[in-house]
Amino acid sequence: MGQRLDRYLAGLPEVGSRAAAERLLRDAEALQRAGVFSILLEAVPAETAAFVGERVDVLVYGIGAGPHVDGQLVISHDMLGNFVGDIAPRFVRRYAEVGAQVERAFSEYARDVRASVFPGPEHCYQIDAADEALIRAARQRPAPAVGATP
Repeated sequence: MGQRLDRYLAGLPEVGSRAAAERLLRDAEALQRAGVFSILLEAVPAETAAFVGERVDVLVYGIGAGPHVDGQLVISHDMLGNFVGDIAPRFVRRYAEVGAQVERAFSEYARDVRASVFPGPEHCYQIDAADEALIRAARQRPAPAVGATP
């Protein structure tokens, strides 16, 4: 399926035409008049982003908007390859494939919590033995009713 049809079916505006670039510029100008300090363009052609960025007096950042913007944003999950499913945004260069490692870490954490091996004594804050005994004894007494005064 082509980009135009994908965007149409998703309810997103077409961004690859001159008319679309003009509409985006009008929107950016309206945002500028409203007092924004920056604009974020996502998933638009590089030429469209340049066209808009050259005509407004606010910072223009891009996520998948090419190199001709004031700054680049990439979501860390995208950059690190930490995806759910087969997501592969065109505008992201994966610098690592940590998704499988993150999934493994969470699985091991859940397993250890369920097996009551985490947290262990080495992960707990120590207190004076006498204070610990006083608190343990207080735990044996019934808790006062909510709103009751001691």
